[in-house]
Amino acid sequence: QPKNFTMKRSRKNASPSMSSATSAVVGARAGAVKTESDSTEKRRLFSRMKNRETTHIKPKDLTFILRNVAILMNNGVSLPKALGTLAKEKNLEQYAGMLDGIRRKVETGEPFSSALRQFPESFDSIIINQIKVGERAGTMGETLDRLAAQREKAGNLKALVKKKLAYPVVLM
Repeated sequence: QPKNFTMKRSRKNASPSMSSATSAVVGARAGAVKTESDSTEKRRLFSRMKNRETTHIKPKDLTFILRNVAILMNNGVSLPKALGTLAKEKNLEQYAGMLDGIRRKVETGEPFSSALRQFPESFDSIIINQIKVGERAGTMGETLDRLAAQREKAGNLKALVKKKLAYPVVLM
């Protein structure tokens, strides 16, 4: 692939034939006054980094996802439709790509547990194996509901332990 731009001159001797964005960056590095295009470019890059999708799900968000998929499935919504609905959820927009990927795998006939296995940083083996049991037993909604309840209890216990351990530190 040919390179679009190669800069052979030093920053001090930057030629005026460079693109305005490149000269603005070179000028900014040399201590020049920032232009409007610089701030626009920085805002665009920051928003792209901020909206970057992630494959690691926060524990509270994972519990939220499991609980809502369980509710939707218990009310007769198919698993792919439930995953698609959650992917469109405003609070879960950072996980939309991952949820849509899982939905596509399930729609093509892959089991839900093996679709989740592709994201080991979010779904541990306990979750995957419990879901696999729920798939085989035909009790996916109840299994997801129990998983969400178990995760909520574990989160509450963890918060309580942290609170109890922090109390002696406050007294000192």
